[in-house]
Amino acid sequence: TNGRVEAAALARLRATARAVDPHVRRTSQTSRIAVALFDALKRVDSAPAFSDASLRRVLLAAARLHGVGDAEAGKSPQKAARKFLLGLTIPPGWSNEDWELLGLAVRYHRGAEPRAKDGPYSKLSAEQQNSVRALAGVLRLARALRKCGVASGAGLRAEKSTDAIVLRVPSLVDDLETAARLAAGKHLLEEYLRMPLIVKTAVKPEKVVALATRQVPEISVLASDWANSRSSHRRRILNNRTISRPAAAT
Repeated sequence: TNGRVEAAALARLRATARAVDPHVRRTSQTSRIAVALFDALKRVDSAPAFSDASLRRVLLAAARLHGVGDAEAGKSPQKAARKFLLGLTIPPGWSNEDWELLGLAVRYHRGAEPRAKDGPYSKLSAEQQNSVRALAGVLRLARALRKCGVASGAGLRAEKSTDAIVLRVPSLVDDLETAARLAAGKHLLEEYLRMPLIVKTAVKPEKVVALATRQVPEISVLASDWANSRSSHRRRILNNRTISRPAAAT
């Protein structure tokens, strides 16, 4: 089936990434954050790209393969990564267009942002350029979050209003260095979304311990017990009087 073919192709890509990526653990962390970001933005219906299943597949592959250029000694590992990927045989189930999107998403996951006059990027349609900006934007923000100490995408969620999208990230440190890094990391994604993307620390919910409820007897039960107690008390008094009464003379 197509699903099995694609799963096998993705497994081969993953094996390729592990073989040539010198920072597998770091890449894996960024990958998890990127997928969580994509899914969070999809849940709030932030933009068309995040509802496209084929783009999610491209993102998943790009997230796992974006570190393959780090082994190169050159000054532009992202360019080396794209060159490496385009040199591979296109996996079964992938179109030339999707594979080119993958290569460009990896190309622009760091370094200079894509510009209209850039070679391969300039040849894309407006829709394809938007796809590259969305995918590369997610990868850039995921990479920035990892550098800020975020280890995974667990608990990450988005909230959308008419004015902005708020992204809440657990364990995110709130300081000037983090703010500066995130401002640069989210810029391309904000341009694609066409609205501010505000990244905040997710507030941990307070643990509330439920106290055992005290059982309070009903009034009717209390009244019944009180009546029974008075009745027993009267019987004891009558019995005592009977016992203490002197015997009649014969």
